[in-house]
Amino acid sequence: MTYLIELTPHDRFFFGGSNAFGDDNHFTASERFPQNTQLLGALRRYILENARLLKARKNGLYIHAPRRAKMSDGKKAARLVGRAGSADNPFITSTDLGVIESISPMFILKTEKDKPVDALFPVPLDLQQINKNQEDSHLRKLTLKNIAGELLPIDYNVKEELLDALGGEAFWNEYLKNKTPSQESITEYEKVYAQRNDVGIALQQKRIVEGMFYRKNDYSLKKPYRFGFIVRFNNPLELPEGTMQLGAERGLFHVRVLNPQQTSLVNHPLISSIISHNKKNIKSHKWVALGEARIDTHNERFAFAITPYFKVERQLEKYSVKPYRFKGKSHPVQLAPRGSVFYLEREDTMPEAPGAYSSMGYNLFIPIKSKGETYV
Repeated sequence: MTYLIELTPHDRFFFGGSNAFGDDNHFTASERFPQNTQLLGALRRYILENARLLKARKNGLYIHAPRRAKMSDGKKAARLVGRAGSADNPFITSTDLGVIESISPMFILKTEKDKPVDALFPVPLDLQQINKNQEDSHLRKLTLKNIAGELLPIDYNVKEELLDALGGEAFWNEYLKNKTPSQESITEYEKVYAQRNDVGIALQQKRIVEGMFYRKNDYSLKKPYRFGFIVRFNNPLELPEGTMQLGAERGLFHVRVLNPQQTSLVNHPLISSIISHNKKNIKSHKWVALGEARIDTHNERFAFAITPYFKVERQLEKYSVKPYRFKGKSHPVQLAPRGSVFYLEREDTMPEAPGAYSSMGYNLFIPIKSKGETYV
C-alpha cells in the first residue's frame, strides 16, 4: 500500500539542522527540507494519534495504557510504528519500523486547482548556470575526463557556482537521458520559499540575558507549492486527513493522503522510480542522490564525487537501563547532500544505508545510464 502524503504548512516553519544555536552561535537558519529522521518521527506520531494511542501529560505525550485493554497499547504501538530508534533498538542496527516499509525524502509539489501536477526535487550538482541573470544564461553539465590517471572535470568554471535549484518532470526527463536540461525546466528556490528573519533577545532560564541577541531565519511556502513524500506500508493502514506536527516550534501542516497512481505524477520519472522501489540489482557508472547519503567518499569504488560539502546530523546515544534515559552525549554523522553525484570505477550498485536508515529515505539514488561511457 503506497500513499502520496501532501503537507501544507499552516504558517511559517523551521527545520533544524547542523546550523543551530550553540554556545558561540547566536544565528540559526532553517533547512529547506527536514531530516528524514524528523519526518519519520512526525509520521509515527500521526499514526499513533489517529490510532488514539497517545495521551497528553504535563511533560509530553505517552502511550496510553488502560487497565482493561486486551492487548497493551505499548504492543499495539510497536506493531504500528516499530521499535527502531528506541533505547535498545538503535536505527543503525534495527529495521523495525512497524507497518512503515519505507518513506521517501521530502520534495516540493506544484499544484493546480488543488491537485498535484508536478514534483520538484533538488537538481544534481554536476550542473552550472552560466552567465546567470544575463540574456545568454544557460545550463552546462560538467564533463569528466581521465587526465594522467585522475578523473577530473574539464569544463568547470570556478567563477560560476554549482546550480542550486529544483527540477520537475520536464527537467528529469531530459537529465535521465544524459542530456543537459534547458534553463526553463528549473525552478529557483526563491519562487517556492519565502524567507523570514527574526531578531530577538536571548533568554536563559526564562530571564533576559542583557546584551545578547539572536537572529533566526525560517520559511513559508508560496502558492501554489506544498510539500510531499511517498510512504509505503507493508500492511493495510488507512490514514485520514488531519494536522501533523513537524520541525521545531511544533510547526503545523495540513495532511492530505492521496493515491499517487491516481494523480498526474504517475508519469514523473522520479516518482515512478520511488514507487517501483527496484534498485537493488541495477548497476551504473553514475548515480545521483535523491536524499541525503551516509556514504564514505574514500571508498575505492568511487572514481569521482561531486559533493561540495557534508551536512552533519547528530544522533543521541542512549543506554539500556530502566528507566531509559538519554546518556547526554551525541555523535555526528556526515551526510552527503541531496543532488550529490557519484561516478564509479565500473558499473556497480550503490551502498545501502545501515539498519532502518535504508527505509528512511537515506542513500536513495537514481542511476544515470550512458551508452558505453566508462569515465576512466
